[in-house]
Amino acid sequence: LKYNRPALVFDEASLIVARQDYRESRHDRKINDALINEQMEKVGIWSVNLDFNKLAGKNSSLLYYGAEYVRNNIHSTADTRNIFTGDEEPAGSRYPNGKNIYNSYSLYFGYKYNLSPKLTLSTGARYNFVSLDSDIADNSFYNFPFTTIRAANGALTGAAGAVYRPDEHTELAVNLSTGFRAPNLDDLGKVFESAPGVLVVPNPDLEPEYLYNIDLNVSRELGGLFLADAGFFLSYLDNAMVRREFTFNGMSTIEYLGEESAVYAMVNAGYAVVYGTQLKAEIRPASSVRIKSALTLTRGYDNDDEPLRHAPPLFGSTHITYEKSFIKADLYALYNGSIPYDRLAPSEKDKAYMYASDENGNPWSPGWFTLNFKASFNIANRIDLAAGVVNILDLRYRPYSSGIAAPGRNFIFSARINI
Repeated sequence: LKYNRPALVFDEASLIVARQDYRESRHDRKINDALINEQMEKVGIWSVNLDFNKLAGKNSSLLYYGAEYVRNNIHSTADTRNIFTGDEEPAGSRYPNGKNIYNSYSLYFGYKYNLSPKLTLSTGARYNFVSLDSDIADNSFYNFPFTTIRAANGALTGAAGAVYRPDEHTELAVNLSTGFRAPNLDDLGKVFESAPGVLVVPNPDLEPEYLYNIDLNVSRELGGLFLADAGFFLSYLDNAMVRREFTFNGMSTIEYLGEESAVYAMVNAGYAVVYGTQLKAEIRPASSVRIKSALTLTRGYDNDDEPLRHAPPLFGSTHITYEKSFIKADLYALYNGSIPYDRLAPSEKDKAYMYASDENGNPWSPGWFTLNFKASFNIANRIDLAAGVVNILDLRYRPYSSGIAAPGRNFIFSARINI
């Protein structure tokens, strides 16, 4: 619902009520085994968003504020089924097999103030409250030392920034912000085998993590022929949630699906630091030709000086595009840097099957690149034809942490007709 008749405290108001239903499952069976293990989840999500905005003053300053509520109902079941007879027996589920209710409440406001045509200031704040109410109805499968998981966490976060435009070709921006993430059911209550012989178990004592961030950005255009953009960010993550070795009922290993497995869990590290930069450039040597390139570098480590799992390797792209009349063409390269063994996160070092082996037999993620070409043609503004070749050189590579070799050379064709 939208209401756009101006009032004293808002110019426009909107209300969105949404319902989403998800189903997901995992099915695994050893070769030639009659039994298949099946885990199923059903998630029902309700959300309500109420938003207001108000223009203020002659300089088109903007005030916006609102509220949000999200509720997740998660139902998790599992069974072991005989593929020949169809007989089923209950099994250990991925999440607690009783009640799982996750609630999130938020209030926010923001204000953007155009101090002058050259300077814009912005600020905002958001209060978040998150709760989880989870029960293990049948504890016979895992014999957890607990049967309930209760969590309730709240925090006030904020941001302040400025954009300065000394001339029409240059822009400088700085932003300070804080963040908050409360552990959800995936962090607090999940049981899963992250790698052969490695089992992740729940940790009901997991606490929220807090983020403190600064980012800087500068862009400059020269004569309509060259555009450069550079950004840098530094984030300090307090009480960071990371996966580490753990104990289950006082033991560091347990038997899971017939295999002795090392026990891991999400725990709070003292802190983590993440930093990085992004560089972009665009050259326009002719009206119909553009050369664009982008490069992103991210690094992260925790207070034990261990690398963070989700910090990706160096990655980037370069495009040479041609666009004129009814023809568009794009010759481009995608590339990723390498992550040697000493920069792999501890959880990744245990997954040798997913990675290449270096000269010492240790897992590592090699760098890679692909060369690609795509073109499209428009005929009489009614027919669009497109064709492309991806990974022209047919190089074999694995994206970081995927464990799956990417496609080789492949061809794409499409046609669209406007009637």
